[in-house]
Order: sequence, then structure tokens, then C-alpha cells
Amino acid sequence: MKYFDDLTIVLAGGLEQNQYSMNTHPTYCGIQFVLSGKVRLQIDHGKVYHLTGPVAFLTHPDHFYYYTNEPGSPPRHHLWCCFYGERVRRFTEGGLFPVHELPRITFPADAEAFEFKFRKLIHLANTPYAHDHAVLLLENILLEMSNP
Repeated sequence: MKYFDDLTIVLAGGLEQNQYSMNTHPTYCGIQFVLSGKVRLQIDHGKVYHLTGPVAFLTHPDHFYYYTNEPGSPPRHHLWCCFYGERVRRFTEGGLFPVHELPRITFPADAEAFEFKFRKLIHLANTPYAHDHAVLLLENILLEMSNP
């Protein structure tokens, strides 16, 4: 089936004791999910957001991002899924991935269910022949993030 071939998942994974800072202008879109810990987020060198997990936010190539642990706080538990492709244009044009409304920060109402979905997305994205299911789940997660 070729229906889902218009989206490529580049990276999907996580790090339980993440102490890395990201200072980047990404070349693809992403969902960053901080399951636990405190994170400092800044987009386009603007306002600094002080967030405590569980929290998810979007990243997009049109913007510059800096995110790191809050100084003095323990490492964060961070999951991510990064992707690109023609389908992303439809996401942005249709409002599913609101690039012009960033930051899109979501505090999941049911963090346990959100984590389960996200871990399943990571598993599917890294499993051969599961790409179609991964794309559907990615869209489901984006839809959940668009309904705060």
C-alpha cells in the first residue's frame, strides 16, 4: 500500500535520563514529549517557557528551538518522534500541526494514556512493515494535542 508513503518518520525514541540541551533549527517536524522532569523551552529566541512534565510540544523547521533541563533539576524523561513529507503540508494547512500558532504546548489530560500511545508510536516507527500504523497513530496523537 502506498497511501501512507507521503510521510517519513526519521527518528522515534526516548531517553530516560536526558541531560542534553537542544539548540537547533530542525530540518524536520517533531513531537517532543517530556514525561517527567522540568524543561526550559524557547522558540525563535523569544519568550522562555518553564514546563514540568508530563508535557508535549511541537517542533517545526520554520523555527529555532532551544530546550534543556531547568538548571539544578534532575534529568528529564524525554520521548520524541520526528518526521517529514508531503503529508506534513496537509497537517499544517489543515490545522493539525499549527506551525503559525507555536508554541503548541499540551499538558495531556490523561498522561498515562498519552504515554502509552506515544510508546506504541515509537515501537511502530521502529518496526519493519508497521509504517502505515505508525502514521495513523501519529495523526491521532496530533489530533489529541490539538484539543487541549
